Amino acid sequence: MANIATIETLIEKSLKELSKIGEENNIRQNAESRLIFPKKRKGEKRISEQELRFLLARELEKQKEFYYSMETPTEKEYAFTGENPLSARIDLCLHNSKGNRISLIELKYDNVEVRNDFEKLLCDSETKQNYFVQFIDNINKRTISSIESKYEQALAFIPSKEIKSSIKILLFILKTKTLHKYEVSKDGILNKVGG
Repeated sequence: MANIATIETLIEKSLKELSKIGEENNIRQNAESRLIFPKKRKGEKRISEQELRFLLARELEKQKEFYYSMETPTEKEYAFTGENPLSARIDLCLHNSKGNRISLIELKYDNVEVRNDFEKLLCDSETKQNYFVQFIDNINKRTISSIESKYEQALAFIPSKEIKSSIKILLFILKTKTLHKYEVSKDGILNKVGG
């Protein structure tokens, strides 16, 4: 089994670095990375999963335990948007030294729907410890409960007999550098474990 502590450490380090990076016309000198957030036409910062993906790939390149692939096709087919099932994509997949998949990682920015991501992470591969990493710029008093509600709604949609793996959820707030942790067991139950 994969070293779960190592995977979480790599993800957490990437999230912390993400909170330090600057943006166009506002470079931060305390960031390790040369990566910055671009700006939209109207001048506001544009944040997406791509920045976290690059930072996590950088951390993976520094270590020697895991190999990785990006936009990895799922083993199962899914019919998320139509009637014809197709392979979906996993944002990042960790592999052992033999090239076997050991962990699937989905990245999400903002307070968005997560059902398709949860279905891939819970149902695609047998007995993997998978990760759902969500980050948002800032929160108000309703944000966390709104996100948790979306997690619960996504889980209610997935039949428990289809679940093959568990998920560790890391929810990071960029502005406050706060990390909330959850786990989804193989029986589809969401538990808050930190933050």
